[in-house]
Amino acid sequence: MIARASTALPIGLVCTGVVLLTACGAGSGPAEPGHRSPVPLPEPTSNTQQVSGENLGYLWPLTVERGTLECRPGDQVVFVAPDGGSYALNDKAEQAGIPGIEPLRATGADGDAISLGAMRSGALGLCVFTA
Repeated sequence: MIARASTALPIGLVCTGVVLLTACGAGSGPAEPGHRSPVPLPEPTSNTQQVSGENLGYLWPLTVERGTLECRPGDQVVFVAPDGGSYALNDKAEQAGIPGIEPLRATGADGDAISLGAMRSGALGLCVFTA
């Protein structure tokens, strides 16, 4: 009986976390993503990296299919769209005058904007290459 009680708490916490994450309005993925099985990005070697819906699958948060992630000096995280427009992925980039990413945000199957979390994480990983 004691063994069950000790495993019930962690399982309960995990279930609570899942419920909280899904109820926070983080936005579900698109109903029909262009790429269901993501293709992992290669390890970055500079402060820029090409990225596309193919890499994030259901987590692709934008209405454009591809672009470039950049980490600029001062940890400014930016997405560069195919048309060359730069969009801020964090507050530091917006404070530097780069327009926000909202015009390119996609909505998920639930109607909420798809979370930028996966894209931001990848872009922040590029900051190790900025001086």
